[in-house]
Amino acid sequence: MQLELLVDQSIGSGRFFVTSNSREDILMGTVFTFLFTHAMKLVDGNFEEAGISRVTEVRLKIVEIEFWRKPHPCVPYGHHAGVRFEGNGLQSLEEQLNDCSKLSNVIVVTKMRDA
Repeated sequence: MQLELLVDQSIGSGRFFVTSNSREDILMGTVFTFLFTHAMKLVDGNFEEAGISRVTEVRLKIVEIEFWRKPHPCVPYGHHAGVRFEGNGLQSLEEQLNDCSKLSNVIVVTKMRDA
């Protein structure tokens, strides 16, 4: 199963506010292998998909999770959390967040997990 996080904003020092968009908890140590921007547009009062852009290969590992202001072993299914990533791709993630419009999401995705 593919795991997916919507990255909402950077909070500095490799830390980000994210939302789990997967049907299972995302565990500490999960490694994300690419990121992209998913854009939407508003047409006649309805949201329509505007496409996927800027797919970037990364290797970002979750090394810290904060849920309800406490350390936690996972980002629970369907919830928000603060995470800290380490690895290749932090600058690309920051850049895509800075370039992202309010109708777009920066998404990190993986099929890999570190044991």
